Order: sequence, then structure tokens, then C-alpha cells
Amino acid sequence: KKPFTVITQPSLSSKVSSEPTLAAQLVEYKASLKDLNLACEKNLSCPTPPPDAAVYVGPVVCASCHQEQQDFWNAAVIEDPERVAQYAKKPGHPNPKGQVGHARAWQTLVDSKATGNRDCIACHSVGFEEQGGFCKVGDAPRWGNVSCESCHGPGSKHVEAESPAFIQKEVPEKRCRECHHVPHITSTESFVYAEKLKLILGKGHGEKRLKALLGKP
Repeated sequence: KKPFTVITQPSLSSKVSSEPTLAAQLVEYKASLKDLNLACEKNLSCPTPPPDAAVYVGPVVCASCHQEQQDFWNAAVIEDPERVAQYAKKPGHPNPKGQVGHARAWQTLVDSKATGNRDCIACHSVGFEEQGGFCKVGDAPRWGNVSCESCHGPGSKHVEAESPAFIQKEVPEKRCRECHHVPHITSTESFVYAEKLKLILGKGHGEKRLKALLGKP
């Protein structure tokens, strides 16, 4: 019998260096998707949710009652050393400080010229192709950034009833990993749920849980 060869394919991550020519071609390709998708969806109608279903309302509506939480969320932006090193290899990169945060998720697509890429929009906006959300690339800027309903679900019923019974208060790790996965993180193990929570909990937004995670009374 002939010996067989086992072929393994390593996962690509942000630590893998880009080949300059291919990287430039990829950016050009991503940028071209916007016009293509806008043309394709010209006569597209988004599915109508069931009459009793909750729909997405957007962060402006949420902030009308939760301004303190919204202010904290907008300020929860950090500088990632790994991204600083990565972007330093790209002279003129629009994000040289390597800033990352849910409140600038849409800006990440602007920086990479990927605002027309449907594969990217879902994790950089709220409600894309979700029941009660939006489905068109052309509407994406309005819903850009990861905000309240990205984690807590569509808020129309919560707004109407003014009751916490109609919103998902606890956010499971599974929800986070729908976007935080390889190749967008270094490895599956590099995303430590409890540690990441410390970056997004704070004044008015899960203070009690943050203290527990930090071991504070």
C-alpha cells in the first residue's frame, strides 16, 4: 500500500503577515462590492416580521432612556497593541493607534473599505439579516456599530412596555463568539469571555457584575 499524506490547513489570523500585492487587491475587491450589492438589491424587499415580533429600534431610541449606558458604551474604546503593530506595517493606515471597540465597529469597515461587504456587515452593525432588522447594504450606515440590541436583542417591545421582561438582560458567551472567532481573533482560546466582559461593563452598565469579576465587594 502506498503511504498517504495528511494535509492540514493552519488557521489564518491577524498575526499572519499580508502579502502586499494580494492585500491591495483584496482591499480593491472589497471596495467594489458596495456598488455591486447596491445594484443587486435595487428591487429587494426585506422580509416582513410577524405582527407580534419585536423589531430593532436603534441606539438613539435606547439612549432616550439609557443615556448613561450609551455614553459609557461610546467611550469603551481601547488601543490594541497587536493592531498597532499590524497597522504600523501599513503606512498611512487610518487607525494607527489600533483603536478597537464596539462603538467604532462601523468605522473599522470604513477604514478597510468593506462597507459594502455583506459578510462583514452583520458583525459591524445591528440587526443585519435578523428578524425585525434590515437586509440592505444601502441601509447599513444607519445601523452601523455594535450597540445595545446587538447583544440584548430587538427592543421595540421593551420600549413599548417599558419593562425589562421584554429584553434579554444576560448575554451568553455563545452570542459573542458569533463574531469573535478566528480569523478575526488570534485563536479560539484568545477570546476569554470573563476578561472581555471587563472591557464592556462599567458605570450604569453591569457595574455589579464587573465588581464580581474584579473580586471587589
